[in-house]
Amino acid sequence: MDNPLAQLDALPRAFGEVTATGQLRSVLADFQVSETLTFEPSGKGEHLFLYIEKQNLNTADVVRLLSQFSGVHPKNIGFAGLKDKRAITRQFFSVFTTGMKTVDWADFNSPQIHVLSTQPHLKKCRRGVVKHNQFNITVRHIKGEIDLIEKKLTQIQHNGFPNYFTAQRFGIEGKNLIRANQLFSSSAPRFNRSQKNFAYSAARAWLFNLVLSERIKDNSWNGFKTGDLMNLAGTNQLFASEKENTLLFQRLKRFDIHPTGVMAGKLIKGRTPTAETLILENQILDSFKHWQQGLIQHGLETQRRPLRAIAQNLTWQWHTNNLQLSFKLNKGSYATALLREVFDFNKT
Repeated sequence: MDNPLAQLDALPRAFGEVTATGQLRSVLADFQVSETLTFEPSGKGEHLFLYIEKQNLNTADVVRLLSQFSGVHPKNIGFAGLKDKRAITRQFFSVFTTGMKTVDWADFNSPQIHVLSTQPHLKKCRRGVVKHNQFNITVRHIKGEIDLIEKKLTQIQHNGFPNYFTAQRFGIEGKNLIRANQLFSSSAPRFNRSQKNFAYSAARAWLFNLVLSERIKDNSWNGFKTGDLMNLAGTNQLFASEKENTLLFQRLKRFDIHPTGVMAGKLIKGRTPTAETLILENQILDSFKHWQQGLIQHGLETQRRPLRAIAQNLTWQWHTNNLQLSFKLNKGSYATALLREVFDFNKT
């Protein structure tokens, strides 16, 4: 696969041509993320939940540093989700304290890490228990028509935005996608377990993006297509849509439900669409049969992902030619997918 990030950037936008440019992440404080879990730590138990602010470190870096500081093996350190490196992020980690040496967590603080709070809990912090992420982002040195920028932001408020996987999912210069293509070839090189997992994840994300791009082209990414499986917002529940059902149209408009696209793998009952949706998705998957077979051999099962994301409480404020945005996204959605609908950062 040649230049996957250029191919990613070429995927269609939902709200027309993007003419505005700007600079993202000029300084670390321009990109801030704070996660909220689906539960509150109970206040008792063997797993100490640490709410940590980090900057210019990725999540794996923090796990490594926590292990070195506490003497706890990395496998006994949990976290809910991966966060950007070039940003200021606040996220939860858990440390299994049974047998751990006594430490003063204030001594763990550094210019890059600050422990904001600690709270015991009965269970380890597991991947996927993020409820939502709060983003506070500044785009600097903007060039473009303010009215058009605000029109697009208003459209996102009213319609949501395409739930694309963006560059973070595919690794530096798209290396995870390149590895996926190699893994699915007849002479696959050797990769370690982590590299394989990232490659498989990238492959599924790429196929989903291709399906979503087709749904944008026929303007059904935030509506109904015959045969759709709909997702109940904030859950993993799916149900078959009835295109002519007025109640479902109302629920779709209220963001209660969303159309979904395929995350490729072994077919599972209840996760396979019908009619037009099945035909479209099969056309995409048939072009990547060796990928699909590789994902099945790896033991992955078909899942569904909402085609649109909702920016909750989206607000913005201008400071000359800089724009501050604040919004909340459910887990798994990317702030950069929202931003690509408004700005072209490659033309700055």
